[in-house]
Amino acid sequence: MISKLNIASISDIHLGHRQTPTRKIIENLYRAFPDTEATGELDLIIFGGDLFDGPLAHHSDDAILIQLWLFDFLKLCAKRDIVVRVLEGTRSHDWKQNAWFDVVKTISQLDVDVRYVSDLSIEYIERFDIHVLYVPDEWRPETDQTWLEVNQLLKEKALEHVDFTVLHGAFAEQLPEQANVPKHHSDRYESITRYRVLAGHIHQRWVHGRILGNGSFDRLVHGDEGAKGHWRIRVTDSEVSARFIENRHAMLYRTLKVSGLPMDEVLTKIDQETAQYPEGSQVRLQCTSTDPVVNAMDVVKKRYRQFVWSVKTTDRKETQAKLLVDHRPRTKHVPISESNIRQLLTEQLTAMAVSPEIMSRCQSTLTQLGLP
Repeated sequence: MISKLNIASISDIHLGHRQTPTRKIIENLYRAFPDTEATGELDLIIFGGDLFDGPLAHHSDDAILIQLWLFDFLKLCAKRDIVVRVLEGTRSHDWKQNAWFDVVKTISQLDVDVRYVSDLSIEYIERFDIHVLYVPDEWRPETDQTWLEVNQLLKEKALEHVDFTVLHGAFAEQLPEQANVPKHHSDRYESITRYRVLAGHIHQRWVHGRILGNGSFDRLVHGDEGAKGHWRIRVTDSEVSARFIENRHAMLYRTLKVSGLPMDEVLTKIDQETAQYPEGSQVRLQCTSTDPVVNAMDVVKKRYRQFVWSVKTTDRKETQAKLLVDHRPRTKHVPISESNIRQLLTEQLTAMAVSPEIMSRCQSTLTQLGLP
């Protein structure tokens, strides 16, 4: 039985994002985990996936900023004796770049307990006497298969329960019924988790029974204007409590409704509404495609250079809401064999519109390899 354990659970940070600057997100990460006694009370910090928004070139400005932050963060954890665990999130976001945690530790020779987890697994953390189940995103195409493997892991380790589950993926209750995407069953993971299921992937903070959905750490899109931040969980021998720590400096995204307004009134409304907006805020004007502001956005952008501007026209067909829907591509898996590799390669090269010379060279290489 745990006598005392303090955990921070954070996910969906999306460093390298195209709209919310990495510099801004990292500033907020420093604020979330400052080098203070309060941070030092933490025993374990769990990153639940999607630390990155996409693959980054090592020479990019964002990559350099991230590596500097990683060094500072791990140095803090070494100083304050905080354990760190990092789960792989959605493949199209993380791209296994979470391995940078291990790389930075090795290069800096910091004495810190950090581990990057990319496989479905159960870890026993002896220091805290806890078992932790890790469920990466897209582990299997079907969540039922993932659940079968979870039960197999429990059986192999002679466990009926784990103390915590760290899962990156959507639960059925978080998505519209018609959303044709993989959905986990909340009751399954609650039934095998003694304390809390710590979930990432859906960007809205969410509480369901013993499941804590982190939501995204910062704001990343218009329409998602709720509180952002991370969870702090405290476990004692008598109770389990959870407290949401708000990221009060999260990027501001705001929509101003200006349909039917002449340009002078649009500018007056912008003056009034944005007076207290911090520099760099993302501001969207909602109007119809025939409103004068649509053709006068250059005027708006030049007059209010301190903001990032966009337009949403309400008289055009809108796509399905993005906030609660999983937009991962539904990939069709086709086994590659000697008998079909030439056909599959030809189809792919044709779709890429490569030159006949490259097509011929590829076909020749297959022939040299003895493939039919």
